[in-house]
Amino acid sequence: MSTSANTGMPMMGVSDLESNLKLLEPGNSNEQKLIGLMMIGLRLKNSEDDLPTLKRFCDRMDFKFLDKMLTAKEDVVHPDTEVGPEGIRGIACDILYYLSRHRDLIIRKELVDRLPAMIKVVSPTDETENTKKIIEIMAKMAVYPETRWAVTNVDLVMAMFDYIYAGFDRKNTDKAHEYAEHIFRVAPISIYDGYEQDPFSVQKFTKDWVPKIMGKMAEPFSNVNEKHKPELLKMINNTMHCLPEEYMIQNARDCPNETYHWSRALKSGLLQILSTSTKQEQETRDEALIANGLLAQRMGMTWMFRSSWPVTKVFPKKRTTPASLVSSMEMLGLSDKEMDKKYTALVLQLTCVELRMLMDELGNQITAPPPPPKPKTTNPKEKKERNIRMEFLFPLALEVLEQTVSYLVSISEDFEEVDKGVFDASGVLKVQEMLQPTFTAILDYVLDLQTSKKGTPEILCNHMEYLACLKSLSYWLMEDDSLHARAVPLVKKLRQVLRHCKSKSSLLSRRYYLEPILERLDMVIANE
Repeated sequence: MSTSANTGMPMMGVSDLESNLKLLEPGNSNEQKLIGLMMIGLRLKNSEDDLPTLKRFCDRMDFKFLDKMLTAKEDVVHPDTEVGPEGIRGIACDILYYLSRHRDLIIRKELVDRLPAMIKVVSPTDETENTKKIIEIMAKMAVYPETRWAVTNVDLVMAMFDYIYAGFDRKNTDKAHEYAEHIFRVAPISIYDGYEQDPFSVQKFTKDWVPKIMGKMAEPFSNVNEKHKPELLKMINNTMHCLPEEYMIQNARDCPNETYHWSRALKSGLLQILSTSTKQEQETRDEALIANGLLAQRMGMTWMFRSSWPVTKVFPKKRTTPASLVSSMEMLGLSDKEMDKKYTALVLQLTCVELRMLMDELGNQITAPPPPPKPKTTNPKEKKERNIRMEFLFPLALEVLEQTVSYLVSISEDFEEVDKGVFDASGVLKVQEMLQPTFTAILDYVLDLQTSKKGTPEILCNHMEYLACLKSLSYWLMEDDSLHARAVPLVKKLRQVLRHCKSKSSLLSRRYYLEPILERLDMVIANE
């Protein structure tokens, strides 16, 4: 046995490696296998073996025994051994950690199949390095296309959430915390990528993913005393934003009972934030409205306008909201329907207020002279909040308005729908009155934009705010005629924009987007 020049630690030659590999053979005792792995682990730690040698080790490795080591109990090895369960787990973690340094090894099925056993090692309270090493291994798996799907494992994602959540109370997060956040972000993205290729299989094999992960996050989020609501809200939004809309919609249909419970918990937490919005930072309030928009987008009118999600199990009709799910004493004792009404009324009010503010901001950009160059000391937080509001809040707020119009249409066509919703007839009237000034502000902005220097067809066909506002307006004008006369100029300009889109093959998708809008506007303004 030679000695490493760099570390002074003993190193095994080829014959030493072979003799220790023999100890790993299936017929040997657990104690012999453990001794062999201890020696090989020392070699892996203190040398940089070539890949063929490491592959030979993997080929001879008894990986099922490694699983036993990762979940070691007192009776795994001979009672006389000096290595306890914690040490045994450490040896197994070390071996996997050393092998994961090589791409050709970490993507092997033998290593990926160790994932369930590795998950059991992860604990936020682990005082050894084992949890950190396992999380780093999983983070590496999240990098490679061959193993990225493995990190969608629901138990793994829940373990990462527990580790991240526990880290909120630590002043200085470590590298493992960053790795855990990376895994938590990659998991829903991997589901999105898989769903694009094979939606049926992904829906089938991840059926419990949304209920378990959303429920895991919603539980602390709904707690009135939870001090990490802003951090939890960002995790909830990032997860929903990455998951396909159709995937979540289908999951809600497939898992109605589970959807009912996690969505109620989320609604409770959001109500707590929005009902105390004056005490919340602007960013947190924006994130809450974004969460509402994402849920409305993925769950349809049921989220805001039905008294409850349709479930297969019958719940008590007079069930009241638990004290842990409300934000103030005045809300104690509210029924589910009363809480839903309060939530929807508040969300609509705040959404309309925010949209009118955003319309003012966009309108000022049309008439205001070009701003002077900003100093290099621009507050990055202000820039981030601006991006959040325009890139996420703005389109989702319009989505909420469109769903509200759809709700008004549904009850106008069948008034019995009122009994199924959260509002009575007087409440519906208040909703209409609430929307009127908001759509007026949207129309004012679109008309000003059309007559400005930016109002050319070439610019408008790629102007996202113009396109989004026009779509929402077209739905509202179908139901309310008070703005028809002022909306007449929309049609002429839209025809010009559509004609430009038809002349460019690269704008084919714009044409398909704009043609239904023009049809709706033609219908409502034909008599003006």
